[in-house]
Amino acid sequence: MKPFMKWAGGKRQLLTELLKRLPKQYGCYYEPFLGCGALLLHLHPERAVAGDVNKQLINLWLQVRDNLPVLLQEIRWFDRTSCNKDRYIKMRHEYNLLKDRDSVAAAAAALWLNAHCFNGLYRVNKQGDFNVPWNKKTGSCVLDIDNLTDMAAYLTMVDIKQRSYQETCSAAEEGDFVYLDPPYDPVSDTASFTSYTEGDFGRKDQEELAAFVHELTKRKVFVMVSNNDTPLIRTLYLPYNIEAVSVKRNINSNGDKRTGNEVIITNY
Repeated sequence: MKPFMKWAGGKRQLLTELLKRLPKQYGCYYEPFLGCGALLLHLHPERAVAGDVNKQLINLWLQVRDNLPVLLQEIRWFDRTSCNKDRYIKMRHEYNLLKDRDSVAAAAAALWLNAHCFNGLYRVNKQGDFNVPWNKKTGSCVLDIDNLTDMAAYLTMVDIKQRSYQETCSAAEEGDFVYLDPPYDPVSDTASFTSYTEGDFGRKDQEELAAFVHELTKRKVFVMVSNNDTPLIRTLYLPYNIEAVSVKRNINSNGDKRTGNEVIITNY
């Protein structure tokens, strides 16, 4: 299975490197910064807990799992009218009115907007409103129905939560595996894209996350973390295995800045 939408910070291109570094065996799988769930969907473990603080994102996962036929019907309804700039702005406005509701309509609008927004970038402002511009594409949403059907069946086995990473992983115990893919530490003062939700994820949050990894390590939980290769991250995770990998950053509008180094950190 593969992700059903584009997501800034998605791990499809890093997947091969992550798979090389998995623990040989583990119990329950936890992914508390779920995003588009590339690793979860590739591994499809029998026991899994997934979460994110982004309410709209979790609603989308739940609607795919619980109401897929209705969700597809809603998207087909949206696609009856061709997309142009005015229609996109109207849909974006209507989505922002729906965004705090746990509904099929909100999930369908999110998928439709993701297909028509610039670079598939999910970003919200400080009020929590989705504000990405139109990508100038007028066609319908292109959805892999077979993949979505397989996802819906698999996700019935996954405990999906709208929770903090601490709450999502609260039951993790010895032998379980936690993959942490937080909002990245910015590589420069001008590269601080963190707004997948209306809250930022700053230095203090990175420090608290590292402290949580220390706690999980004491509980003998396997932990893998991905982040930017910055001095802060290397300092915070100094006790662990830190490996640098080169990546492409396709969402950057400046072509010269679409490559960079990330790190994969493991405590095993």
